[in-house]
Amino acid sequence: MGTKSKNYRLALAILTLASTLILLVVADFGLQWTLKIPSRFLKDVIRFDPSLAPPKRLRPNLDVVLVGALKEFTFHMTTNSDGFRRTTPYESNDNAEPSVILLGDSQTFGVGVNDEETIASFLSTELGKPVLNTGCPGYNNIEQYFLTNTLLKKYKPDYFILLFFPGNDPYENFTNRKSFASSHKVDPSTPSKRTRNLKFSMGDVKSYLIRHSALYYLSTLLRRIGSINEFLYRTNLVNRNIPNEIAVYVKHPTDKKDQFWTITENALSEMNRIIGQADGKLLISIVPDKLQVDDAYWHQWVQKYRLNPSEFNRFAPNEHLKQFSQKKGIQFLDLTPIFRSRFEQGDNLFWRMDHHLREGGNRVIAESLSDYLRN
Repeated sequence: MGTKSKNYRLALAILTLASTLILLVVADFGLQWTLKIPSRFLKDVIRFDPSLAPPKRLRPNLDVVLVGALKEFTFHMTTNSDGFRRTTPYESNDNAEPSVILLGDSQTFGVGVNDEETIASFLSTELGKPVLNTGCPGYNNIEQYFLTNTLLKKYKPDYFILLFFPGNDPYENFTNRKSFASSHKVDPSTPSKRTRNLKFSMGDVKSYLIRHSALYYLSTLLRRIGSINEFLYRTNLVNRNIPNEIAVYVKHPTDKKDQFWTITENALSEMNRIIGQADGKLLISIVPDKLQVDDAYWHQWVQKYRLNPSEFNRFAPNEHLKQFSQKKGIQFLDLTPIFRSRFEQGDNLFWRMDHHLREGGNRVIAESLSDYLRN
């Protein structure tokens, strides 16, 4: 009886574990289907073509409706035959020689807004001139440099406007530094962040879950609850390191921050050089991170990662980039002050759950750029 009892308990334990796993998988797929989490719509619009520089582009000739995470937004987007998002009015922008070319990432691309609500479309209407939107989700300044080199072979715009996003541009430049180093035949000063090995780390597991698990996505939202976040810290279930995205906001000098800015400045200097050689003009404009505009949102970061606010300057990247631009003779426009002013007046500039710009945020940028270019 003792052996049978042990076998029964073992079989019951295995059955319970298997049933639990099946339920979790079914629940995860159900949440992915109903809530669209984690968001995967960008994978449907991006392609990789080794013959292009950079190889990452939007798919050409798209006409799709996309849904964001938690169904926070639904938006319509189209692309042209070159894989760039179309700018309205279509009739005056399609196949036209652009007067202005926008360089940027997902903020410039316009996550969550329709074609007519992007920065490019508002700016084209304001100026009455064609504007080319080359923004692509996930782009960093190195990819924008490669793209600029490609665009200069076809276009001679009055302005290239780089919409710099301090929330991730410096960090993502660092992760992509090897491609920049190889193109300039120099050796990167530090080893690549993504070192291939046969062992899986907790970081690999976390990265996979972020991309594929709805349950993990929802669990990250629980960290906004102070008591739960405190429990996770006390039990060492979360990473205590400062996120790379806010390393450039640290007041005191750090090796990491210096490395981020070194590669960023190199990429921007080269971009400015090739534009100048083509008798063009470069304007660097800062698209503020939500944590620079919304004090309550910044407080969430402070609580979530248990930061000491006195060790951070939320406007440090702006000051750094302004000094760099002045040194290099690059035109510079910081949109953070006007964003803070409009936010305090009650303007709805950012999505609530998503960190991207709503229609109002895109309009503010376009109006500010238009005013700058006219003066």
